[in-house]
This record gives sequence, C-alpha cells and structure tokens, in this order.
Amino acid sequence: MSSLFKKCIVAFVFLFMLASCVENQQTAEGGIGGTGISSGPINGFGSIIVNGIHFDVSQAQVWMNGVLASEDDLKHGMVVTVYGDTDESNQTGVATKVVYNNSLRGRVDSVDSENQRMTVLGQLVIADELTVFDGQRLDSIFPGMTVTVSGIFGADGELLASYVSSVAVVSENTDSVSSDELGSPTSGSPATDSDSLEAVEIVGVVASLDGNSLRFSLGTKRVNYSEAMFVDMQRADLHNGLEVLVEGRLSENLIVATQIKSVGSVAVSGENVSLNGLITAVNADNRFSIQNVVVEISEQTVYQNGDANSVVVNSNVLVAGEVNDAGVVIAKAVGFRPVQRVRIAAPVDVVDRGSVTLAGVVRAEVKTSTLMLDRSAASLRIFSLQDVAVGDRLIVYGYQSIDGIVLARLERVDSLEREGISGPVGNVIGQPVFDVLGVTVDSSLMPNADALFAEITAGDRVVVTGDFNGSVLTADDVVIQP
Repeated sequence: MSSLFKKCIVAFVFLFMLASCVENQQTAEGGIGGTGISSGPINGFGSIIVNGIHFDVSQAQVWMNGVLASEDDLKHGMVVTVYGDTDESNQTGVATKVVYNNSLRGRVDSVDSENQRMTVLGQLVIADELTVFDGQRLDSIFPGMTVTVSGIFGADGELLASYVSSVAVVSENTDSVSSDELGSPTSGSPATDSDSLEAVEIVGVVASLDGNSLRFSLGTKRVNYSEAMFVDMQRADLHNGLEVLVEGRLSENLIVATQIKSVGSVAVSGENVSLNGLITAVNADNRFSIQNVVVEISEQTVYQNGDANSVVVNSNVLVAGEVNDAGVVIAKAVGFRPVQRVRIAAPVDVVDRGSVTLAGVVRAEVKTSTLMLDRSAASLRIFSLQDVAVGDRLIVYGYQSIDGIVLARLERVDSLEREGISGPVGNVIGQPVFDVLGVTVDSSLMPNADALFAEITAGDRVVVTGDFNGSVLTADDVVIQP
C-alpha cells in the first residue's frame, strides 16, 4: 500500500529545506528510518546535525583520520559519515559511530580569492557560500600555508569545500608535522630534503595502477604504496576507480604512502542511506554516481527542486534510499540544492518562531538544515534561532522559494564590515530608486547613478552595499551580476 512519504523528510531537510514540500508526495512504504548511514557536512551541534537529522552521539565512537576523538573535535562543515538508527517521525537519530577523514591536507600552491578557489597539492579547491573557514578566510590564505579541507568531489576531480582550516585537525600525521606546516608559510630559505618530505593527506580515485612498480595516480600526484599499511582493505583490493585516503610524505610530485584507507559510504543490503554529494557520472540505465556510490532512480523516486531531467553531472544532490543486494542505492528521494542567490548583511529587526526579519521587510525562514554559525564574541558552539536577538548583526545566505526566502546559512557577527543586500531587482521605481526583495534602494548618493539606471532592469541580480535605515538602503555601491 502507498502512503504519505513523510519519511523522506529527514533526508531532504539538509541544505535543500524540503520538508514542507514533500508531505503531499506518494511513494512506497519504508521511508529512510531505521538502521543505516548518513553522509554529509555537519550543520550544527547539540548532538550533531547531518542531513537534517539530530544525532545523539553521546554513546558513539568518533573517529577522525583514524584516531579515536570526541564530539568536541568535530567542526561545522566537516563531511562525516554517521552510522546508527534514525527516527523519521521527529528527525532524530542515535549514532553508534561517526567517521571523519580529511579530504585534503597540504601546502597551498595558489589562491584566487576573487573567484573563490585555490589549489592545494595540485588539487583544485572551490569555495562557495556554505564553506566554513576555521582560522583564516580565503583572502587571507596564501601559497606556502598548509590547510586542511573537507568537502565533496565533482566530476572533473574538483573539490567543493565545505570546511577549510588553517589550524591543526586531529590526525595520525599531526604529531609528525612541524609547526610551520600548520597554517604558516614556508621560510624563504632553500628547501632541504627534510623540508620537501612534508606530511600530506589526500582523498582521490585510484588511476593508472601499476602492480609491478607498486604505484598509482591520485589526481596530479603519483603514489608509491610499496611500504604502506592498508586499513579496512588489503593491497589486493586496490583497483582503478577505487576511492581511497592516502597518508604519507610528499617529495616533489610523488607521495610515499604510509597508510591507505578505503573511504566512501559503506552500507550493506537492506540498510537505508542518506548521501549528499555532487553527481560525478550519469549512465543511460537510470543510474548515476555520487561519493563513489551508484544510485538508481525509477518512476517511484520523489524529486524536490528538480526532476529526472535535473540529474546531470555536477548537480549537488541529497539522496535518500535503500541499498540492494548489488550494493546499489535505490533512490526513494532525490533533492537538488538550490543556488544561494540571496545575501543580506544587516541587523535583526524581528525574531519569530522559525524565521528572522532583516532590513525591515525581508522575512527569511530558518530550517533544521540551516548552517548556524556564531562568530560573535559569545562564540556559541551550540547556536540556534533561540539565541538570536533583535539588534544582532547577521550575514545570511539563502534562496527564493514559492513560500518566500529560505536560509541555507545564518552567521552572527559582532560588527558588519558593510551592510547590504544581494538579490533580484523587483521594480525600477525611477531614478535613482529601485527595490530588491522589497527593500528600497536609494542610489542618489552614488556618482555613477545615471550610468547605473541606463543599464538596470527588473529581474537583474545585483549586489548592493550601503547603510540601512529601516527598509531603505542608501547605496554606496551597486554591481549588476552577470
């Protein structure tokens, strides 16, 4: 018998804020409750929140890079795999184990802060509105520093970062890394043999495996695994296409591996899974791959923020389903992450149950999945809407839904470098006034107001900075986005 697919709500909440939209959908009984795994970035604490589920981790083992750690070592944005039971009726779970592995750790090659990207060990790393920087921001990171990155890989091998740290993260290799490698530039002196053998960690897919020379390729690097210890696998299990975590020492373009682990979400037949990732391959047989896991869709699959035609390479998705005997995830629900086209930096005017109002008129909904960060002096690790007060200064990112603005990220700060709003132009009221999301923008003080109004039209997406006075923003800069 078919029933309301309320059980897919817990999978959708993370990043996509889908809960209120799915209750009308019909699908097979079973949902995603019960025993299984959830893999995605951490969005909050007080337990940990992964894929919209509040997991109790009080009795769970927490493993970080192969080291037994604690919940306190986990950070917002870290991509973890949670093993345990979930109760779909109240979006909670009880974890038995939480596993985190760095996606990448090494020295920065180059930084392009304008385009929100950098390269580390030859690996392209891309940041976006949901990337959490622990330590220095991207515009403060420069070549020679060592960073740790957690994220999800795209089809071309790019790493979409959900967490970037320029400070030490719990790791088996941490003890062997000198202090200048953890967030500090290298010295100006010529490199010595010891300097060139820096400790690195990198996740990737095995390619060009050569069993004679005991080497394979991982991204732009070659790996010598002749003396490596294998964890959760054996040397004979290595094959092209296998996703692994390699720890070792880097000498020019060669990583001398000390340890190799099989990574990815491991589930057994009959278990339920919730996976967040970028689609890396799409096949003609209604299958696609994320996190090195094969997913199969069908006519019974429920979609949100898209449909079957939206299943394309590099789409950011959240999949809820069940593992079959062949190890394929049969998708019960697939959600597509909306582009975060709304940004507001302003004091809070109103705090309601489940929402905040900024700039006098912009009401934005806060979901379980909203990434909640407290960068104020209070620096609350467990930070929720209940901690937000009128007058608090917020930087929020979100998207427009049919029901209004939904927030993907809410960050509290002590002061705003610049107040402003980004979003679509509603009405061009007349020079020099237009509105964005209901906020009246007065550009009369801008020296280029005439040129601006020769170009701007309703529907244009703009970035406006200035000073708020209620629902009026006196602009000092307006940029029309391509």
